[in-house]
Amino acid sequence: MTGFGSDARGFTLLETVAALAIFVLTVTVLSTAYVAGTTARGAIRADRERAAAVGFVRDNVVAQASRAAVVEGGAAALPGGPGLRWRAEISPLDYTGLYAVDISIEYEDGRPGAMTPERVELYRPAWITPAESQAWKQVAAKRWKQPDQ
Repeated sequence: MTGFGSDARGFTLLETVAALAIFVLTVTVLSTAYVAGTTARGAIRADRERAAAVGFVRDNVVAQASRAAVVEGGAAALPGGPGLRWRAEISPLDYTGLYAVDISIEYEDGRPGAMTPERVELYRPAWITPAESQAWKQVAAKRWKQPDQ
């Protein structure tokens, strides 16, 4: 360092600018890491809430004995979490008494969008309607009449 006198002390402009650049770079890296961590924490919390909601509704659907009650859906409040509404669409599969239940879940607290539908396959002989029974009998009869290939 050079100065006006032999006792002059301090930093040059170049040293000050370099120190400031290093400080700004460090603060930028640390703030980016903090924001990324906060975002990841929120995503993990949302994923846990979604898993709890889907598990709760799936258990509720499996426990229902009535086809009409499943189609009607329902509302519930998760412990320590948001309220939700769910409904289901039931479609018969290729085998007698086996159904695909597509469950749609929406939060009641105004969160945007609905959750991805979940599918559960259930064996429920009590849900068979006369029309489905007749259709399955016709399919079975056709299968028995076809020669082995």
